[in-house]
Amino acid sequence: TWSQSKGGWWKAITAEQRRKATARYYVHSQRVAGKITHQPCAVCGNPQTTFHHLDYNDRTMNVIHLCKIHHEEAERVKNSMLTEQPLLL
Repeated sequence: TWSQSKGGWWKAITAEQRRKATARYYVHSQRVAGKITHQPCAVCGNPQTTFHHLDYNDRTMNVIHLCKIHHEEAERVKNSMLTEQPLLL
């Protein structure tokens, strides 16, 4: 396959994607080890939440607990801020 010809999926992804994957895996492993648990949504209190990374520094626990609706909203806001381009005059 394409990823195998490039040295496996890990080498086939960008450095940014590897950094995000590392941060996500670290939080997942901490949850499995019982060192972090899901809390109610920080916005609405919904008990079914996911972890939302505030940044993706390697091996970060810098997460907040958001329900699916507020997680998607936070991602939209973050992505819109990243795509805003200053006007060049």
